[in-house]
Parts: sequence; structure tokens; C-alpha cells
Amino acid sequence: MIAFFFLIEVFGFNPGIHAAEPINPWVADIDLPYKLAGHSSLSFNNSLFIITGSAQTFNSHNEVKYSQSGSNGVLSTWQNWANYPKPMIWNTAVTKGNFIYGLGGFEEYSQGSKFSDEFVYFS
Repeated sequence: MIAFFFLIEVFGFNPGIHAAEPINPWVADIDLPYKLAGHSSLSFNNSLFIITGSAQTFNSHNEVKYSQSGSNGVLSTWQNWANYPKPMIWNTAVTKGNFIYGLGGFEEYSQGSKFSDEFVYFS
């Protein structure tokens, strides 16, 4: 890897790597249902999902929301999905086949206590 950067810096070697041009400029869409951080998000079956996270209260929650994406990219109103088993932040979510998997994360409380989660959940 160091040799690669050396070739670029010293000899101006260009392996044909170019940043892709954006397809469309960023356009404002509907707001999130509330201010949110430390959440997971993913695309699944033509919908966007928000999985858990921390709202303004500094308490993690177990809500899962989804919004369907129209053919023009505009999102519909956020709807409730089945709640996550635990209130979490910093977990990861992925899809495989017809399932959504939630992995790891922390439980957050207003007192600042955080506990790691080694479980994998799926829906």
C-alpha cells in the first residue's frame, strides 16, 4: 500500500481512479420523525429503515421506523415497524435475503451507563 501511494506522489502515477460524478444533487426530503443519532439505517424492499438510536433525551430507544421510497426517490410518511428487542445505540443493521439483522450495540441511559450487546436479532 505504501508503494502505491509512493508511485502516486513521486511519479504522478494515475491508475485510472476517478471520483464518480454525482447522479443528482442532494435534495431535501421529509424529516426524520425526531432528532436522532447513533442509529442504524438501511434500504430493504423499496423502503428505508431507521433502527433504534438516541433521541434528544440521551436515552436509547427500541423503535424501528420505515418509509417507502417512491419512483422519484421521495419518501412517504414514517411508519412504525416491530420494535427492536432492546433500546440500543451504535448497533449495526444489514439485510440478507428476506431478513433484516441487527448486530451488537450499546444500551444508553440518561445516567450515562452503557452496556455492550453481543446478540444478533433478526426480523
